[in-house]
Amino acid sequence: MQLEKENAYFQVYNAEDLLLAFRNKEEYILIKGEYKKEMDELAKSQLSDTETLGWELGAVWSGGLVTVLTEVILHLVDLFSSKDDDKKKIESQVRKYKFKKLNENEILLYLRQLDY
Repeated sequence: MQLEKENAYFQVYNAEDLLLAFRNKEEYILIKGEYKKEMDELAKSQLSDTETLGWELGAVWSGGLVTVLTEVILHLVDLFSSKDDDKKKIESQVRKYKFKKLNENEILLYLRQLDY
């Protein structure tokens, strides 16, 4: 019973559910249904594991300066974006997660920090 609770997925069917999962700081988020198609587009904008590794190695050698500059640039882009506030929040928060396609109808988001 304890193991099931520790690895429980927060199931998401729309943007409101996803924002709630982010507010609750859920470690595992399962995107289901029609909303999965929308998240597929967002997943395409994510860096691959290889690209992320190269970026993180560069950030280590620069003393974290690259990471800080990236966050500043992303915040500026969000500030001047014409997207609605919920869309901005989702795009900002989803960067903390990795995407894993489970099947044609489900995507699992899990915190990047769980890989370390």
